Amino acid sequence: MFDAIPMPIGAVIIGGEVIVETAFVGIGAAATLSLGIAGSTTALVNALDLDAATAGSRTALALTTPLLSNGGQNLRLTTAGLTATATAGKVRVRVQYTIDSRSNEVVAA
Repeated sequence: MFDAIPMPIGAVIIGGEVIVETAFVGIGAAATLSLGIAGSTTALVNALDLDAATAGSRTALALTTPLLSNGGQNLRLTTAGLTATATAGKVRVRVQYTIDSRSNEVVAA
């Protein structure tokens, strides 16, 4: 578990996805990935099955809590069930958000 994406104060999440770029190999059964914030670690992605995910697959973020990081909470990535070291596997996490009264801004990590 680690804080993966710093979010600015006032962020309203409007979209995003987890894209599997390279299928995972050698990680053991029931390996999952979740995305949320501290105290609500599965709010955006709940236990994405990394064993079953194929290269090129995508999982959209759940947008039931668009104000999740409105106070500037970092997005937290959590993995579970990794019983072995992966010999292959890569995901990309994309989060789209808006901030009121702003038209164009880039936030560097």
